[in-house]
Amino acid sequence: VASARRIAGVTPAAVLRIVQELQKLDKNLLKNCKN
Repeated sequence: VASARRIAGVTPAAVLRIVQELQKLDKNLLKNCKN
């Protein structure tokens, strides 16, 4: 529950930043898998 509150308290800008970082990681992982 504490973690859920923490996540809910995160600002939209921070969420977008995290999502973008995850997308970068996903792209890198896909490249590595293809290779």
